[in-house]
Amino acid sequence: MELIILGSGTTIPLADRASPSVAIFIEDQFLLMDIGPGTVRQLAVAGLNHEDIDYIAISHFHPDHTADLIHLIFATRHPPVLEKRKPFTVIGPKGFRGFLEFNGFTLVSAPLRHTGQSIGFRIEDHSGNSLIYSGDTGYCEELVDLARGADLLILESAFPDGQATGKPLKGT
Repeated sequence: MELIILGSGTTIPLADRASPSVAIFIEDQFLLMDIGPGTVRQLAVAGLNHEDIDYIAISHFHPDHTADLIHLIFATRHPPVLEKRKPFTVIGPKGFRGFLEFNGFTLVSAPLRHTGQSIGFRIEDHSGNSLIYSGDTGYCEELVDLARGADLLILESAFPDGQATGKPLKGT
């Protein structure tokens, strides 16, 4: 087992200490304990690649232990990263599902035409009501499929009527 302390600071910002995070290596597994603000940068400083993380264990929900989870998720959404990154598992204390996930509804996404990362959402509550939100997009069959049978479709647009927007999806 090997460990690297990426941050040993507290909620009070200090010039010489990063927020809490420890990288642990057990054989070929990379476990990250907590992911406070600046952890993704600290990984780079230590010569570690965020794409190699297998597990993230969150000790509790204070932002000085969780804030860079958002940064990590945002960093991994880049298509070249998505194509080669292996999945990682996030582990947390009781209540973590409510901290990260949704109670009372499900959320499904689908790629849409606007940018290479654009997605639309289908939100369904447990009573069977459904709402679709497009974000910026042009007409595409993916939106039609996502919206099929929905109760409400919200088509958000980037440009005024008559001005087309959107880029083709990869492979179309």
